Amino acid sequence: MKKNILLFFILKTLLFSSSEFITSNGELSFKYSEKYNKITRFNGNMETYKPDIDSIEVGVYYKGEHYLLSDYIISKRFIPQTNIFETVAKLPYGEIKTTYIPSMVDKSSFYIVNNYDIKQGETLEFLYLFNMSDRNGIIEYKKTKDYYKYNDNIYIKNLKNSMVGYIVPTSDLEVVKLKKIENSTIKYRDQKMIMSSKVRISDHEKSDIVQIRYKKAPNFLSFESSKRLLSLEGNYWKGWLKPIPKGFDKTTQKIMERFLIYLKTSNNGFYYYTNIGLRETSKTKDILYTAITFVKYGYYEDAKQILTRLMEKEEEFAYLNKTKLTVEEVQEAYVYLNYLKESGNTKFYTENIEKIKKKINTIVIGIKQDLDKKNILEKGYEFKIYYYSYNLLKLYKEIDGDKKYIYMEKTLNNYLLKNFILDDGIKKYVLDKKRTYSKWEYLRFYDDVGTKRLIDKLYSDSIFKRYPYFSSRKEIDVETNLSLLGGVYVNNLSRFGDINLLQLNEDIEENSMKIPNKIYLKGEKKYEINGIDIYLISKYLNTIYDRSEE
Repeated sequence: MKKNILLFFILKTLLFSSSEFITSNGELSFKYSEKYNKITRFNGNMETYKPDIDSIEVGVYYKGEHYLLSDYIISKRFIPQTNIFETVAKLPYGEIKTTYIPSMVDKSSFYIVNNYDIKQGETLEFLYLFNMSDRNGIIEYKKTKDYYKYNDNIYIKNLKNSMVGYIVPTSDLEVVKLKKIENSTIKYRDQKMIMSSKVRISDHEKSDIVQIRYKKAPNFLSFESSKRLLSLEGNYWKGWLKPIPKGFDKTTQKIMERFLIYLKTSNNGFYYYTNIGLRETSKTKDILYTAITFVKYGYYEDAKQILTRLMEKEEEFAYLNKTKLTVEEVQEAYVYLNYLKESGNTKFYTENIEKIKKKINTIVIGIKQDLDKKNILEKGYEFKIYYYSYNLLKLYKEIDGDKKYIYMEKTLNNYLLKNFILDDGIKKYVLDKKRTYSKWEYLRFYDDVGTKRLIDKLYSDSIFKRYPYFSSRKEIDVETNLSLLGGVYVNNLSRFGDINLLQLNEDIEENSMKIPNKIYLKGEKKYEINGIDIYLISKYLNTIYDRSEE
């Protein structure tokens, strides 16, 4: 690489775009800007919001010319059945396939693999442009170990070819002088780093591999084959990912597979679940829905890890005296029972059944106290607490055969029918005058409503005739739409549900394989997105699974 480099190569660095692919391995994550074709916001620790690297861009130097791969991308995709992202660039002299691997085998490592197929000629040189997040930092070349260390967190090493690092000074000139990184060098604010790898002509595999490791130094004698590296990562996913239930079209299967991978890579295997895009620790509700999904799809070990951690947290905060039940508390007990029913894990049953029974008894006592309250003006618990408690008691009776709570089960059912169910929907609280929830979400309370009346109501109350969404407005709340879709499937109206699902899938694909929180059918803004929302992903997967069981 020439010691002078064109300014355009340095300045084409934008941090955000409206459309981004997101992937992770549960500990580190990154976004790939679909618009600008580069990595943005690499984060070595998903528990923290601040990224470590604002952007990484790949270029090449060949026959005296610099090329940015971002200008020549012809395809980009997730490699099926993995968390690996891949792009293909078609340059004037050949093609380069770049593979971005957040490793499941070594969770501290992220790999950029370039496989090239070029015409015979001069040596090819890969250029990696790093725009670090810190204003100032120390970059150090460890000559005896052949890697670069940035501050205390980031290690950069080439696993295939020799690599030389440079600091790119801030400049308004058309060309700038690069400063070679030797020993320890300060990288100041607005300066960037370039790592240059000159490939070996004798390399029959024709590849270049850069490893970025977080908080752990690379192995000294690291040398890697791109084929072997991809094989190891692929084998991990083959060992984890189960077959998708039959009866779905290819697009739905592809989305279900991608969403299951998102759930797996939204956590570090035990202690926390995180929204990958926002780096926010997920709420208990989100984690419970994830556990339900894992149970339904047969990922019992992943579900057990969630439930074990929830029990540990419960014991940690047992000293707190809670006076009111929460929706999450009831749902949590339900998930425990559902796991016991589906997994057949006798050891987990033996170790935890008494804790679960105690939890159920606490819920029943709380419900009974609420139903026995003297003041009729108290609004009491919201509908979902009564509803989920009713389902919990039904499931407990089914699993254990114990009819201890059968009277409370019947009492709850009658209480729900008498106090919450309106002709046009369901109230949130007893004292409410208007509905909060659509009848489509809880069709079990409307068994007497004929199919034709339901369909007529669907057409008259929503924009379904023109836009296949269950909404009265051209602003679609995806969570509500999924609830209504689930109601349609429960009522065996697959034809209308599938029309809605087809449109939702189209929007998910258009949104870089992310489920939007809102969809706008008019105006310039089309989607509102909150990263990888594991609650919505789990709700989607649960809804689709229920369709498969019709």
